[in-house]
Amino acid sequence: MRAYIQYILVAVGLIVISGCGGQPAYTQNQFTSSLNETQLSPNAWKVAFRGGGTWNMDNAENHALLRCADITLQNGYKFFLIDSSSLRTKEASVSMPSTSTTTFIGDTAYTSGGGTTNIPISKPRVTHIISMFTEKPDAQELIYDAQFLCDSLAKKLEAQCGTF
Repeated sequence: MRAYIQYILVAVGLIVISGCGGQPAYTQNQFTSSLNETQLSPNAWKVAFRGGGTWNMDNAENHALLRCADITLQNGYKFFLIDSSSLRTKEASVSMPSTSTTTFIGDTAYTSGGGTTNIPISKPRVTHIISMFTEKPDAQELIYDAQFLCDSLAKKLEAQCGTF
C-alpha cells in the first residue's frame, strides 16, 4: 500500500512539473522531447524532432527548423531547402486513479482507489530532409537562409545556435 501512495505522489509531481515550465528550451535530449539527425550525403540531412505531451506542433516545427539551420551552418553551408517533410502526432494516454480515499487509523494510513481515468496526450513529431547549399540556388522551392533563420528562431525560442 505504501508503494502505491509513493507511485501516485511521483506521478502527480511529474504532471505538475511538466505543466509549469511552458515549452522547454531547444536541446538535444530532454525529459519531454528528443532531437535526432542523420547525415544522408555530404549536403543532405534528416532531422527528426519528437515533442512530449506539453508540446504543440508549432513549437515542435520551429525547433526542427532551428536544428536544420544549425546543421547547415555547422557544415559550412549558408542555405537549405526542405526536400520532404512529415508532420504528425502520436496519440497516447496516461492512466490516473480517478478517486482515492485515505483513512488514518492510529499511525497508519490506508488508501483505496476507485477506478482510473485515461488522460489523452498528443505528442508532435516533425521530420525534415534537407539539402544544403553554399550559394542560394535558383529554385522554385522555399530556400531558407540558415543564419537569418537561426537568429530569428533562436530569439523567439530563447535558444542559441551552434551549441548542439
